[in-house]
This record gives sequence, structure tokens and C-alpha cells, in this order.
Amino acid sequence: MNDDSKQWSKLLQSIAKGVVIPIVGRDLLQVEIEGKSQLLYEYLAQRLAKELEVEGCGPCLSLDQVVAAYLNASRRNSRDDVNVKTFEILAEVQGQIPVPEPLRKLASIAPLRLFVSTTVDSFLAKALEAPADHVFAYAPNSTLCDIPRDYARSPHRLVFHLFGKISGIPDSALIDEETLEFIWKLHEESMSDRLANLFDELRTKRLLLIGNAHPDWLARFFVRLSRRERLYAGNETREFVADGAVVSDSHLRDFLENFSPQTKSFGVASPIEFVDQLAEKWEAFAERPTPSKEVHASLVPQKAPAVFVSYASQDVASVERLQSSLGNAGLDVWFDKGRLGSGDPWWP
Repeated sequence: MNDDSKQWSKLLQSIAKGVVIPIVGRDLLQVEIEGKSQLLYEYLAQRLAKELEVEGCGPCLSLDQVVAAYLNASRRNSRDDVNVKTFEILAEVQGQIPVPEPLRKLASIAPLRLFVSTTVDSFLAKALEAPADHVFAYAPNSTLCDIPRDYARSPHRLVFHLFGKISGIPDSALIDEETLEFIWKLHEESMSDRLANLFDELRTKRLLLIGNAHPDWLARFFVRLSRRERLYAGNETREFVADGAVVSDSHLRDFLENFSPQTKSFGVASPIEFVDQLAEKWEAFAERPTPSKEVHASLVPQKAPAVFVSYASQDVASVERLQSSLGNAGLDVWFDKGRLGSGDPWWP
């Protein structure tokens, strides 16, 4: 057996045992937009450059370059502008195009119960059909909500957005500089008890990193963040890496091979190709477990929370945007458009 064959065997057996957590990145988000197949975040960079009127941005510029060019163009330009425009574009796209096929294929592998997303969009939650109360997002400036300790007994899978989830407020990481800040804060959280359940899972399960094309330095720190000990410690496989960046970046590949021997990589051309192979191999895997029917009563999903919006008539445009945003987050939102008057008993 060649090395990849051995890694496939270990990965499939680990998935069957329920001890694998996929860490899913933006390089899996291959979508069809405007008659063209492209990565979602490459399209987002092009749209942002156009709508923020960033000059001199060619079609190959990254989000980091577009955002930097916009912020440097004028002191009046702010990250809030970028966040709002990104939110609007992603809301539009998520409502118009289907879930990317690689995410659907990952969702078809039933023993995968907890998914960690390093993107700010909602496509992974849509692929898993995860209800709103099963979708979590880290945000340094917001109240933290840890995952349930017994999440695996729920009939639904969980998604945890490690770098935040795009919304109307700037509480997500879109570019590398923001990702660095999130990881810096997450390092502090890893030393506290506020996300104890999440970090216990990351430290005790086997991680499958797919499509996270972080820079060399960030990838090293990300792998270290999920450990209790130094990288060069222990001898059991801890991470499976299926990212084209590792294959193409000789420095990062050599670092992981030499100093993190528990990190095993696959020699695939792209993370999308890896997911294609994973879905095929899992379908043919003889040791696939029979799905369990057991459901923990405390984790049976309840009806989505309902929201009543009180507003002044001159703010109707803002209220409609708010309703759309909260509705996309899984909430049941209602506001009156003509029946209620000032002083009316609106509660009943």
C-alpha cells in the first residue's frame, strides 16, 4: 500500500468511529455564478472591488488586496463599509444559487456530527440542514456560546464558525489580518473555560482540514492551537490535511513532516478532488456504521425563536433589511405594515 492508501484507511476507520471533525474552508466553495464556475470568495473579491469602486483591481486580486486598496484609498473608508457590502453580496448569492456540491458530499457522510467552518457564509449549515440553534459562531466582542457537551446525540449536526459569521455588525474575519486577531483571541479562550466543550473536542478528536488555504505561518499556528502540547509530541495521528496549499508549499509541507509527524497529508491536486474521492470511498467502505436512532431529549430542536419588530414608519426600509437578515439566521420575524397604530395594544 502506498502512503495515501494507508492514510485513506486510517481516515475512513476514524470517521466510522465518530472521531473526526472536518475543518472546512473557502476553497471548497465552488459555485456557478453568472454562467461561470468559480470559487465563491474569488467572486466576492470581484464584486467588492466593483461595488466599493476600488480602482486598479484586476480579476485575480484577492479579498485581502481589495480590502487593503479600499481602506488605503481614503480615510473616510472603513471596515464597516466592507462588512455591510459583504453581507449584502453574500445574502444575495446564498438566496440565488444552490449549495456547493463538495459541501453536499461532505454532508452525506452521516458519522460526521460536528463541523468547524473557517468561512463567514451559511452554505455549510444549509448543506447540513442544521437548524439555527445548531449553528454557533465565535466573535471576540460578543457573548460566547459553547457547543453542547452531548451534541453527538442530537438528530442534527452542528456547525461552529471559528472566525465568525457575516452579519450586519463587524464580528467576523474576512481577511488574513482579521483572522490573525480571531486566532489571537481564540488562543486566550483556549486557556479559559468559556469554550471548554469546543476545545475539548478539537483536542481529543482527529481533525480533517479541507480547503483552508491559510498562509504558511497561519496554518502552523492554527494546527498548534488545537493541541494541548507541542507539535512534536506523541505518535498518534492527530490531523488529516487535504489542502492543495500544503502540497504546493514546500516549506509548509516540510515543516509539518519534520515537526508535526502526527499531521498526515494527502497528495491530491485540490480539496474539491479530495472530497470527491472521500465521498466515493466512504460509499464503498464496508465498515460504515448503521445510523443510530437515539436522540437526547434536551437536544430535540424547538421551534425557531419568534421576533416582533417595533419601528417608526420612516424606518421601514431598514426594518425590511433587518427582517431579511434575521430570517436568514433562522428566526421567525414579523412586523406590521399597516394595521397597527400608535398606542394600539400590539402584544395580543
